[in-house]
Amino acid sequence: MFECQICGLLSLGGTACPACGSQLRKDLSAENADGEVLPTEVPGLDDAAAAWYDLEGIEPPTEEEEPVAEEPTGSAESLPFGYQGASTVYAPTLPFGIGSFADGIPFEAGDATTMEAPPSPTNEIEPLPEPTEPTIEPEATSGPVAEVASPSTPSLPSEEEDMVANDSPEVPSFPELPAPPPAPSASEMSDEPVRLTSARLITAAPIHEEPPVPDYWKIDAQIPDYEEIYGQESTVVEMEYSSFDDDVVVYDHTQDSPAAVFHTPLEATPQTPAKRSVKLRLHPAQALSVDVGQSEELQGMLNEGFQAMQRSDWSSAARSFQRMAAVLPSNAEVYNNYGIALLQRATAMRDGGDPQQEVVAETQFESSILALREAAKNAPTNGDVLVNLAIALIESGRAEKALGIMNVHNARTPGSEKGLNTAGVAMFNLGQLTQAVETFGKAGEDAIVSGNLAQLSPNAA
Repeated sequence: MFECQICGLLSLGGTACPACGSQLRKDLSAENADGEVLPTEVPGLDDAAAAWYDLEGIEPPTEEEEPVAEEPTGSAESLPFGYQGASTVYAPTLPFGIGSFADGIPFEAGDATTMEAPPSPTNEIEPLPEPTEPTIEPEATSGPVAEVASPSTPSLPSEEEDMVANDSPEVPSFPELPAPPPAPSASEMSDEPVRLTSARLITAAPIHEEPPVPDYWKIDAQIPDYEEIYGQESTVVEMEYSSFDDDVVVYDHTQDSPAAVFHTPLEATPQTPAKRSVKLRLHPAQALSVDVGQSEELQGMLNEGFQAMQRSDWSSAARSFQRMAAVLPSNAEVYNNYGIALLQRATAMRDGGDPQQEVVAETQFESSILALREAAKNAPTNGDVLVNLAIALIESGRAEKALGIMNVHNARTPGSEKGLNTAGVAMFNLGQLTQAVETFGKAGEDAIVSGNLAQLSPNAA
């Protein structure tokens, strides 16, 4: 009986393990020193079969020896190994492990001797017992089955040599490795350190193109010649209006919604100025009388506009002068009064404390400036119109434009208290404190000018 050293399966015969096909087996009969006869079949198998036949009421089959067909060695369908298969080809090349010789590779036979498949069995050589046979002869000897070697197969060593070979397997020889190259001599090695050079990748900086800034927005922009601008003769454009109740000029004054606004590219949109601790006063904007001739309709509109101003109803006043501007498009006094009504409405919305009204106030300031500019074009020599336009520019945060207009006005009418006070407030808003104090000092004993001068320079007042 043999015990597989790989999987531990016990087998009665054969040259390889029926389960894993390993040829590393241990002969248990050789290790039995007491001479005990080991069984050649499973104990109690016949009794169990007879009991099962009696239980089922089945007649036991008669044992008939069936002729065993010998498989041709050259058949392509026969496998050299498998479960309970008989190995017919012996060509192992591994020194150890599954598929190797149980007694090791016979290196003493020489390199010329190769392991070939044994030839077909002849009459002189008895065939190996097939392990797949279900019946086992009881007359089998207790000793191991002798292995038949082919004429070309080298003689295998004895059992004692097998145990020695298993304990210390021989290691096959390997080709010699080439000798390592000799180490460089000290003369060949240089004491100088290795210098590493690094290459710097230079990439051009990304160019961010910015939109061009208009010239009049630059800090070094020249102040335009307002005298030449307002001195040009303007052409009268006739306009037809389908209804006087609609917004025909700038803004729909019947609603306070921020959606009904008029957007215009009016000079430079001012930035929100920082609130100052000192608040200088401006003269009130001056309304002008309008010559309506013999028209009773225009006279009624004019009276409604002035009465609305007295009640501080700036929306009603703006609508009245708006209808008059549709009839008198070249009248500077009508546009002046219309711009003043819009200016007062914008100031009230800005100072009212309502955040939504403060947002809409900017559009009202722009509408007021447009109306006053139209009045200044129709009457460029009227000082009150220029002062009102400068006041609207200062209130909306456009002090630089207001100072340019006041320089033209003060050059024409020197000593004007309104003109000097408006110019001084514009200088103060631009941060020109010294020039503002000098400008206030040129004015007379005006109460508003004296109050502004007292805030800036108490000693001078």
